[in-house]
Amino acid sequence: MLSGRKLKRGLAMTAALAFSWLLCITPVMAADTVTAAIPVSQVYSEKNKIPSDLNRTFNYLFKADNSTDSMPSDSSGGSYNFSLSSTASTKLSINYSKTGVYTYSLKQIIPDKKISGMTYDDRIYKITVSVKKSSSGLIAEVYINENGSSYKKDEAKFENKYVGKKSSGGKKHSGGDNGNSSSDGGTTTSYSTSATGTSDSGVLGDREAPESGDEPDSGVLGDKEGPNTGDAARPFVWIGVMAASALAMIFILLGLKKQR
Repeated sequence: MLSGRKLKRGLAMTAALAFSWLLCITPVMAADTVTAAIPVSQVYSEKNKIPSDLNRTFNYLFKADNSTDSMPSDSSGGSYNFSLSSTASTKLSINYSKTGVYTYSLKQIIPDKKISGMTYDDRIYKITVSVKKSSSGLIAEVYINENGSSYKKDEAKFENKYVGKKSSGGKKHSGGDNGNSSSDGGTTTSYSTSATGTSDSGVLGDREAPESGDEPDSGVLGDKEGPNTGDAARPFVWIGVMAASALAMIFILLGLKKQR
């Protein structure tokens, strides 16, 4: 027969084991992160006579509405500056470790002293990233909206164009950093470069971005459902807690039965 002291000691050991098991699991859950990739492209074209020293590099500003939100590496004070040359594309990668809805803006920095003949794209994009938990961990959804539009774009796209003075003749050029080609009889020139980025995260089709108070879509391509602020953690945590509780109850019942 178990004495009252032994019974209490057994219950204490069972509770300690259950608590220790939860402590081992919790850091693993807290370490979950997800990376969202925001695609950005720049299309550049030229026409007529082109100066040999023409600057084809353009600057951009990516800014968080909340300066404490997650940002790409090398950001400062909730702002991230980057450049694209000629026709190029890149992806802005952001790591998230907490659920929530994060909002940003993206625009081209128009220089105070514009290049004569250059047309700069002044579009402003609103970027919304929805992060939430799923049974497999954190997931992220990216919404890109142009100038207040409620419909999502596949990417944030900017178009810049240079129109030089007309000349009596010229060449038509096309190509990029990896090779150029030309043919007589044309006056339009286009250049392209490429910029590498990180791997894609969930980018959705043409759907409305989540507004303040609204619930964004669940999953990467699932039905609409808001980011869960509660705990939708892995079920094995609760299974472990239930198992530990069941063991404690069995231990108590056996002790009481033997005492009788």
